[in-house]
Amino acid sequence: MSFSQFDSPSQNPYSQTTHNWPANPPQPDGGSTTQFTILGIFFLLLSVLGLGMAILFGISQVLQIASGEVAPPPNANEAERIGFYVGYWGSFGVTVVSGLIQPIVALAGFNLIRRKGLGLAKIGAILLCIPCISSCCILGVPFGIWGVIALNSNSAKQLFS
Repeated sequence: MSFSQFDSPSQNPYSQTTHNWPANPPQPDGGSTTQFTILGIFFLLLSVLGLGMAILFGISQVLQIASGEVAPPPNANEAERIGFYVGYWGSFGVTVVSGLIQPIVALAGFNLIRRKGLGLAKIGAILLCIPCISSCCILGVPFGIWGVIALNSNSAKQLFS
């Protein structure tokens, strides 16, 4: 038996088969695509939770104002009264701003799921990192940080292009 009979790849049992298929460009691994889908779902859930909390808190503050319950303590001096009003109206302002920002976070979640609009997705992740803006600091800040880190990776640039 001579080795010349195995010269062609079709006769050699140990040769790799060659196909004339077009080469596919390298794609990011499945873990990174799943990661962005999970992040997008959590962004959507947090924005719905945040919008609901902002609406409920805003309604309760408006009802307090309408009922006349908004008043500083009775024996408060001028500095305490100013501090009371700054704190009350400041919390009302934060509630309004939080309610207005939640649709941006929701759009960022949609962009993460669809893998389009990297800039808006990054803005949504950064907004979730702000404790007074995100609906629940315990959930919003960690998912915002995870989003910022994931969206600044090379796989994000490949997926969102």
